[in-house]
Amino acid sequence: MRIYQPEYYDAFTCIAGECDFTCCQDWSITVDEYTKKKWESMQLPESIKSRALGKCPADYTKQEDDISVIKLCENGKCPFLQSDGLCSMVLQHGEESLSDTCHSFPRERHEFDNRIEYALAVGCKEVLDLLWESDLFYLVSREDETKNVKTDTPKTEEILFEIRDWLMDLVSDPACEVTTSLKLIFYCILDIKEMVDLNGLENEEIAEYMEDPCADELVDEIREAVQPVQYTFEEDNELLLDIMENYRKKNIYSDFIEPIAKRAEFYEQSDGMEDLENKLITFFQIWMQFEEEMRILLCEEIYASCLLPGGDLDSMVMKIEWLGMEYAIIRQWMFLHWELTGKIDIEDLKECIAVVFRMTGYSDEDIEEYLTNSFETPIWDWGYMGLIL
Repeated sequence: MRIYQPEYYDAFTCIAGECDFTCCQDWSITVDEYTKKKWESMQLPESIKSRALGKCPADYTKQEDDISVIKLCENGKCPFLQSDGLCSMVLQHGEESLSDTCHSFPRERHEFDNRIEYALAVGCKEVLDLLWESDLFYLVSREDETKNVKTDTPKTEEILFEIRDWLMDLVSDPACEVTTSLKLIFYCILDIKEMVDLNGLENEEIAEYMEDPCADELVDEIREAVQPVQYTFEEDNELLLDIMENYRKKNIYSDFIEPIAKRAEFYEQSDGMEDLENKLITFFQIWMQFEEEMRILLCEEIYASCLLPGGDLDSMVMKIEWLGMEYAIIRQWMFLHWELTGKIDIEDLKECIAVVFRMTGYSDEDIEEYLTNSFETPIWDWGYMGLIL
């Protein structure tokens, strides 16, 4: 079986108690049924017995959307998380006591019919440190005869991997601005979708399209097709508030979200647009210092999330749309943070990305539902991507 992974994948180590953005707080922590069954016969960790509300670890789970999740404390933390940032379950029962989610995050494993791909989720700040240690995002691969996938794994057409890799190549080009690259790959994948809708997955036709050196001409046209900055700002502000809405209702990540959300609402409800254009000009000059970090992040996300097992071209198109939304939301967040604090640095960016990607970590089905409910059609016209970027 062919194995693919980012070159830094094996270097990841959870820093546990040293982490200042724990994954044991403020989001649903899934407990698989096998682990929940084990927990029913385990003793509670000594550190929580004095405040125990149940007899075993399984009593600290609940049903949420047909899956078992850990009941978080009022402060949003996992009940097994100690004040030193360590897990009481691991300390008392060992790592084998953890659920699949706790044991694996931020590691991801995607099983296709002819390959296995590993990735690291960027909702973890430690992953961002590893991601940005190199000036490029690149993959390593190897054959491993000990690895296998289920025999009923759906077949994924090889041309879809080739399309994804080509999109990564386009985004990785440092001669093209990141926002222009995102608009370019969306234009190209819409072209490919039109071909596929007409003729099916004709590999030869798609391969010829990807070899056509028309991208340079498209870049020039895309650079000229600029929307008024105020329209882009207003749309991105609305997207940001919409993505934050459920988290605000549940009081999740409120320390991070609330100051930004209130500043975004200031622009929704007041005359704050007066000097906006000059502010944005200054901000964009500052934002450019993070151009290469964002380029590497986008390449990683195209690899890690654009094509998942069972995915098809339509789901790839929607994931590129989602990636464009995530970029727009991150940039909007950073503008508002800059306004509030007078500065932005790499730590601010890591914090923002970790929160945003936790908020937007939807499944393919949920992404399609969100896009269907929020727009006239889940597949956008190119102009909307041009607007938000």
